[in-house]
Amino acid sequence: MHDTGSVQLTAAVRLQLEGSIFKEVEDWRRSQPKIPSRSEALRLLIERALAARPDGTTNSTQKSQT
Repeated sequence: MHDTGSVQLTAAVRLQLEGSIFKEVEDWRRSQPKIPSRSEALRLLIERALAARPDGTTNSTQKSQT
């Protein structure tokens, strides 16, 4: 088994958003002080979702976001 602790894994992911979910992502990213690209906005939102706990609180080790 290989140690991947020092290796940064990456992948290109194609995602098609339509309708209200696309509008919600667009509204969110445009509400940020420095408007992120769509890709960056999706990365930020996914990081936040993964850091969220089931009780609605967030992990204290989560990176500070804009």
